Amino acid sequence: MTKDIDYYMALPYTVEYRHVTDDQKYPEGYYYGGIVELDGCKTDGETVEEFLAELELLKRDYIEFKLEFGDPIPEPR
Repeated sequence: MTKDIDYYMALPYTVEYRHVTDDQKYPEGYYYGGIVELDGCKTDGETVEEFLAELELLKRDYIEFKLEFGDPIPEPR
C-alpha cells in the first residue's frame, strides 16, 4: 500500500477545538483548534463549518509538505 496524500487524508485524525468568546474582533466568538497528531496544524474560523473547512485545507498542505520532503507523518492514535 502506498502511503500517499489520499491515504493520509482518509485517516481519522483527532480534531480538538473550542469556542473562544473573549475577542473584540469577533464579538460572536470564533472556533480555534487543530489536529492533535499533526504538530502545528491549527487554525480558526468564525463558524464550526468554516473552521473545519480551513483545517481540512491546512491538513492537506501539511501532509503534502511532509511527503515532499520525506518527513515522517504521524498517524492517528
